[in-house]
Amino acid sequence: MKLTKRGPLFVCAVAVFFLASCASSFGSEDEKLADKAVSLGYVAGALEGLIKFGNPPETMAGADLLKEATKQNPDLLKPLTDYVVMARREGAHSSVLLCNKDKTRGLAEDSGCTSARLDGKFWTDTPNAPCAFQLNLAVICKKH
Repeated sequence: MKLTKRGPLFVCAVAVFFLASCASSFGSEDEKLADKAVSLGYVAGALEGLIKFGNPPETMAGADLLKEATKQNPDLLKPLTDYVVMARREGAHSSVLLCNKDKTRGLAEDSGCTSARLDGKFWTDTPNAPCAFQLNLAVICKKH
């Protein structure tokens, strides 16, 4: 087989194509966290449902609230096992917070009162957000 002057160029183009394909198959942080945000939304909905219809004691908070909200479907938390998920309640409303494993960075927060969208997309809007609740539930939930 006779190599032409275009041969090395073709080989280089194929190599670049394969490298780009491999790199994109790992997925960006934005893609991964967008998937996690969907799961977080399900947990937020379960928590809001518990508070509105389950009548949990006023003293139930944090991890106990999260456990009770996902008791009927613990698989809701499975996609989030590589992260820290926290729950809070303010009156008749609630939110869940997603942080990195060592709790140095808040990634997302979602209230259960807004079903169509993620309320706090910190990984893009505030990349260095602390692992702390930031949403004003009285304002967000008043709109919905």
